[in-house]
Amino acid sequence: MAYFILSMYKSLTLLIFLFSQLMAVANPPGKWITAESGKYKYQFVEQDLLKTRFYTLGNGLKVILSVNKKGPRIQGDVKKLTMVELFGY
Repeated sequence: MAYFILSMYKSLTLLIFLFSQLMAVANPPGKWITAESGKYKYQFVEQDLLKTRFYTLGNGLKVILSVNKKGPRIQGDVKKLTMVELFGY
């Protein structure tokens, strides 16, 4: 009985692994495209269902915009830089 359970576990693990590899090949990541809207340039991923736009402002700040019809939401992330990253020490 224990051998049967172990055998089924191995078979299921192999099946899940093969399925995940097949999905990765069937749905390759989209291609990045650069476009312009007015005076702003942005990037987006081809065939993105959310139609997300990635803007880089003149000061290096990255802004990511996507439509959300459920309601407005703002999220901000701040990265703390080290002295090495700032000044190269």
